[in-house]
Amino acid sequence: MSVSEKGSNWLANSFSVVGFCLLAVATFFGHFYLSLGALSGSILWSALIVAVGLLLLYLLVVVKQKDTDLRRWHVVEGVLLGVYVIFAVLTVKGPLHFVSVLTAKTELQQAGREDVSALQRMMADYEQFEREAIDRTYMGLMGYLHCQSVSPEAEAWLGRMNIARSEESIERFLDKTQREPLLGKSYAGMKQTWDEQTRWLGGVVESWSLFRLPYFATEVSQTGEQMAKALKELSESAQLPVMSLEGSRLDMDETNQVFQPSTAEGQLAQKLQTVHYGCVWGWIAWFVLHLLILLSYILTHRSDRVSIKFTPDSGTVL
Repeated sequence: MSVSEKGSNWLANSFSVVGFCLLAVATFFGHFYLSLGALSGSILWSALIVAVGLLLLYLLVVVKQKDTDLRRWHVVEGVLLGVYVIFAVLTVKGPLHFVSVLTAKTELQQAGREDVSALQRMMADYEQFEREAIDRTYMGLMGYLHCQSVSPEAEAWLGRMNIARSEESIERFLDKTQREPLLGKSYAGMKQTWDEQTRWLGGVVESWSLFRLPYFATEVSQTGEQMAKALKELSESAQLPVMSLEGSRLDMDETNQVFQPSTAEGQLAQKLQTVHYGCVWGWIAWFVLHLLILLSYILTHRSDRVSIKFTPDSGTVL
């Protein structure tokens, strides 16, 4: 092998190393986003992909250098190339998704902002719902002062709540057992904690940390689930019934007025788990990446030796 050939092989090997490093990084981050932060699984999958790619590249280089029975080794080489192409296509999801995330910063940041806004809207919706529920209960109880008959359900509820037929009793009930726990200090403490959490989440979105993105998406979903559960339980604890006055009779529905928060999955989490196979830049990056990896094979010197067979009938056959 000449000096120039050794130099080209060294350069090709260097590019292949770079290609494998890029493949490892792109595969890791792609599956890291798809799994919303499964660190160990993403590392193992990335290592497995690189190991298989290294094995295929090594076999391609070795087969290309064979100088005996050339026809058979050319067939093996072709099969290995086909296997490598299949390998590259089957493992395109990770790198393609990583590049699509890199090129969709504005869209993903907006999704993160909307997730944070959804948490803030949940608290605002809860406050509005409970204010309206308390007002409806107040109007129903004020009608109770002037109604002539009360349904058995309403009578039982009024007894459990110790509500007498007086404005003072009604105001005391609403202030101490309804307004205070639903919108007073009990709720204010929870709201302060959630306000701090949403401000921190908003800062994470604006900082745009590629490594923290899946953790942010998971944190938003978990915070939303916790908020929804806590607000619903708080609303249920009030046991505010739906009252209605028909003529001079006070009726009460069996179901209470309970806040029903939305528990839909965050938009950022959905986008991070969606592979965009139409990402042109992703396919270009994928092609260049595997071209770098295959440079060691492409620039490997093929033997110039020719196999010679001797037959007794026809003489020498090349």
